[in-house]
Amino acid sequence: MKKKDVSVQLLRCIACLIVVFLHSKPNMLIPSEEPFERIVLSCLLSDGVSIFLIITGFFYMKGEKYGVVLKKGFLRVVVPSMLLMLFCLVFSGWLNGKMSIAQSVLSFNLLDIKYIFIELLSGNVTLVTHCSHLWYVCAYICVLLWFPLIKRFDSNDKEICIQKYVLMALSFAYILLTTLSDRLEFFMLVNLKNYNVIPTTILFVLIGDEIYRNIEKIKRNWLARIGGLVVFIGFNILRAYDYYNSQVFLQKGSNVLLWSSVYGVICATGFTLFILSFEIRESFFEKVIIWIAKYTFPIYLIHFVILGTLYCYNNSIRYVLYDYFVGDSLSFSRYVLFVIVYGLIIFVMSLLIAIIIDLIKRGAKNLVNKIIVSNKAMNNE
Repeated sequence: MKKKDVSVQLLRCIACLIVVFLHSKPNMLIPSEEPFERIVLSCLLSDGVSIFLIITGFFYMKGEKYGVVLKKGFLRVVVPSMLLMLFCLVFSGWLNGKMSIAQSVLSFNLLDIKYIFIELLSGNVTLVTHCSHLWYVCAYICVLLWFPLIKRFDSNDKEICIQKYVLMALSFAYILLTTLSDRLEFFMLVNLKNYNVIPTTILFVLIGDEIYRNIEKIKRNWLARIGGLVVFIGFNILRAYDYYNSQVFLQKGSNVLLWSSVYGVICATGFTLFILSFEIRESFFEKVIIWIAKYTFPIYLIHFVILGTLYCYNNSIRYVLYDYFVGDSLSFSRYVLFVIVYGLIIFVMSLLIAIIIDLIKRGAKNLVNKIIVSNKAMNNE
């Protein structure tokens, strides 16, 4: 079995933690009143899912047939997401703090299962309680469907590489023009959808593939380390100024906080290079990182449900911690402390639930295997 790259697993863990911190962070009801330093924090925490998509590109095109890719993606990502949505549908009343568990189950309508398929197929992730974070799964399904085309670029042939770079450049140009359309009147007159050659999710996958092809050059590379960090912090500060200017002075919406914005592409790439430039050799930390990394997707699925449920109960730990750390204070340091402490609690809770589910799944699998072996033994007798 090929040894896992610890720096990649570390990147996976940090990306998951970034997502949890972002969702743990309370937002102002009126965006234009959001203090600038909180906007900077939002920017720094905006690209966890983008990093996940880049990681997908590390291994996505590595020699597997389309049927295998579809099967793995469906079983590892789509099925668990559907089970989570089913859980949220059955227990929605309880999760929203309006019913007991028994009342919630009894009020469940089997016809509501249709919302699971509508949400996954349409990308409208507001239909199922506490599942709006599953837009990532919709994006991942898009990646699965595009596999036959992007698999073509898994080659060192010069002509194919040129085609890939042109496609990536055109996609990046489209994202850049989309961002500029919020600022410059000229670009508002152009129908930019005509120039969207590939979905942004596919651009992230291609970026990930290109990074992983050069990963040995990135490791222990100080240029990648310092450059990646400067790009990540520098462009996020520009992003914060851009957002602040749009909300406060222009009094209009802005897409710069989105993972699919030009800032999202640049910052996620910079952060990926920064983390991959480190090489961890301490065996204990290697084991811990690899162990946590295998639970990152379950944590991603579970954490949002926990956050949504705690938000609906006024006496929950969410409000206790918020009153203790923030309250009526405008202190940014206390606000950051709340995000860190509350986010870590949610991360650990999600991890524990993921471990319990994994143990139940393994126990059930072992039980089924024992029954099968026992039946075969009885038949042989």
